[in-house]
Amino acid sequence: MRRAAGLPALPVPLAALVVLGGVGLTGCTAGAGVRYSEDYEKHEPLRVEGYPSAGSLRVVQEVVWRIGDGEAGALASLGSSDSSAGERERAAKRWVAEYRRGAGGPVTASFCGPGDERQVVTLRFGTTGQTKVLHVRLDGPGGESGWRVRLLADEAPESPPAACP
Repeated sequence: MRRAAGLPALPVPLAALVVLGGVGLTGCTAGAGVRYSEDYEKHEPLRVEGYPSAGSLRVVQEVVWRIGDGEAGALASLGSSDSSAGERERAAKRWVAEYRRGAGGPVTASFCGPGDERQVVTLRFGTTGQTKVLHVRLDGPGGESGWRVRLLADEAPESPPAACP
């Protein structure tokens, strides 16, 4: 039986399970986790104010990354069911065009209110001085689709809240 230097020999069935187990780890769920970890390492940390939930923080972080990377299609996939797929795509393209430069630098996200079902989040882009108000919420029946961002193609610019309650 061949083995790598310094590693104990494993019987073939056990070795096969280890290899197959490794393949299983690269499935859809693990793949999403790997992408998130890689994105986290290659982007500037999001500065956070307020009290996000784990889900609202994650979706906002991903929104900023997708905008900064110019990935309108991936941004559209984070959109809530408040709009059609076409409308989400148009809004995502507009957000990327408008905020890409700012999203590539320091960004502060101010989370207003409790993050149990929905939150209003104000993004402040340090490089450009721009602001963008996001509405994030649990989507789908009983929230089963997870946290999503509202992407409306014809949404009027919104002023940030004066202060978070």
